[in-house]
Amino acid sequence: DSGAKSKYYGRLPPVRKVDATVGVLASLPARNNYYHWTIEVLPKLLFYRNAGIEPDYFFTHYKHAFQKQMLMLFGISADRVIPATSYEHIQAERLLVPSQLHMPMHRRSAEFLNSTALAAIEGFSTNASPTKKIYISRKRCKYRRIINEDELTGPLTESGFQCVVMEDLSILDQILLFQQAEIVVGSHGAGLSNLAFAPESTRIVEIGTPFRLNPCMYHVACARGQAYSMYLGEPVDPGYEESNISVDVDSLMDVVSE
Repeated sequence: DSGAKSKYYGRLPPVRKVDATVGVLASLPARNNYYHWTIEVLPKLLFYRNAGIEPDYFFTHYKHAFQKQMLMLFGISADRVIPATSYEHIQAERLLVPSQLHMPMHRRSAEFLNSTALAAIEGFSTNASPTKKIYISRKRCKYRRIINEDELTGPLTESGFQCVVMEDLSILDQILLFQQAEIVVGSHGAGLSNLAFAPESTRIVEIGTPFRLNPCMYHVACARGQAYSMYLGEPVDPGYEESNISVDVDSLMDVVSE
């Protein structure tokens, strides 16, 4: 909010008093990022559960649909949310701030996400086509796209894969899709965060380059006990870690078929 920034630059905005217990579910990277929100913020709810504390309100990110949908699934209704904006200044009767979570993801965090989400969606059906083999496409993304994806989708489809653009699916559909996954293939991106909702038997093939060896999805897979492997493609812009990627279709299919 540029208006708020200019108005309050260098000082705090007026305090908003909340005569209740407020739990914090926020971190700077999670404001706009599905991975950081799902893997680093939502598991903080486990701290409250283990402490036997149920805050009256949560100070949390509430800008994007995925945040609103996920909070609802995890039992936090809109009337219990105080949106965490850049220029919000609150004073609570009791303010609870859990420790920040970082990699590697802990097994208990992964189990909490998986069990809580699956219990919440029990009885729901998905609008997504049921499949056990998933390829996550980043064709609408600026970075880390598979530039020869058109050559890859044919062999994948023939092998029983469904090519999915995660932006087309609600959070409920994403969880239901991953709940039944046997194998997931895709280049590094937030869509792979849904491995937290996949079974322990799921196998993951992450596509990367020698310049992008981010271990965060490996840690999610390990926390769930899933088999993980990385296929290294050719970066379009060597040396640039966010480069789009070209893959050798035959060699990638060999890895997928192992």
